[in-house]
Amino acid sequence: KVAIREEGGIEAVLKAMDEHGSSADVQGRGCLALGNLAAGNAANRVAIAEKGGVKSVLKAMEAHGSSAGVQRCGCVALGKLAEGNDSNRAAILVTGGLKAVMKAMKEHGSSAEL
Repeated sequence: KVAIREEGGIEAVLKAMDEHGSSADVQGRGCLALGNLAAGNAANRVAIAEKGGVKSVLKAMEAHGSSAGVQRCGCVALGKLAEGNDSNRAAILVTGGLKAVMKAMKEHGSSAEL
C-alpha cells in the first residue's frame, strides 16, 4: 500500500474516476480501490483525503445512486477513510457523507450488497 501511494497510485485512481464519471463500473472499482488503500494505513487515509478522495467518492455515489454496487463501495471507502482519523471524519460530515450513506441505506436497504 505504501508503494502504491509513493508511485502515484492514489492519483491514478482519482484521475480514472474523474475521467470516467459516467461509468458505474469505474466508479465502483475506484471507490473499492480507495477503500482498500485506506484500510489499515493511516498515511494513505491522509493522502487520499488531501487529494480529494472524499469528494470523489461522494461524487460517484451521487452520480450512480441507482447502483447498489457503487453505493456499497462508496460506503466502505468512506468508512475506511474515517477510521482513526478525526480530520477525515469531519471532512466526510461537512461534505455530506453521512447524508450520502443514509440515502444509500434507504434506497438499497433490501440489497444484500449494501
